Amino acid sequence: MVSKSSGWAQTQRKPSNSEPLYRRALDIRQAALGADHPDTSSSLDSLGRNYFDQNKYRDAEALFRRALTIREKSLGAGHPDVARSLTNLAAVCYGQKRYVEAESHYRRGLAILEESLGRTHPEFAASLENYAEILRKLKRKEEAIEVEGRVSDLKRGLRRSRIFIGPDVNNGLRAP
Repeated sequence: MVSKSSGWAQTQRKPSNSEPLYRRALDIRQAALGADHPDTSSSLDSLGRNYFDQNKYRDAEALFRRALTIREKSLGAGHPDVARSLTNLAAVCYGQKRYVEAESHYRRGLAILEESLGRTHPEFAASLENYAEILRKLKRKEEAIEVEGRVSDLKRGLRRSRIFIGPDVNNGLRAP
């Protein structure tokens, strides 16, 4: 219930109001499941997203790194949740204008998503789109254009398949 309440507060675009609820959900999961349980990493991720929405990038980054460590150990390096942690880290780096580091996280996350979910999965397409944005920030226009072309082709194919790419699919966080 705590998690649902915090999600509702987040959708109301009041991240500071939902922060205590995310903290409480994390405390409950840690007490019930342990600090290294994959479900605890999900609570870390949720609180990290909340911090990100408040532009508390250092706090968000610490939680995303901790979630990544838990997920790598418990789920394996090739699990899609590991990729989601990497794209979250990339978004934090992007928000702090650490574009080289963001690109590295996105590249690694994309490789995992491609291997685990496939090149035609909406989540892969959304992360690829974010990667193109990083390439533009790094002044690598030709690469960005090539990646954007791939994204466009993927979106076209997904629309034909009636698969939606939107905020619920895009696990990478956009910097404000």
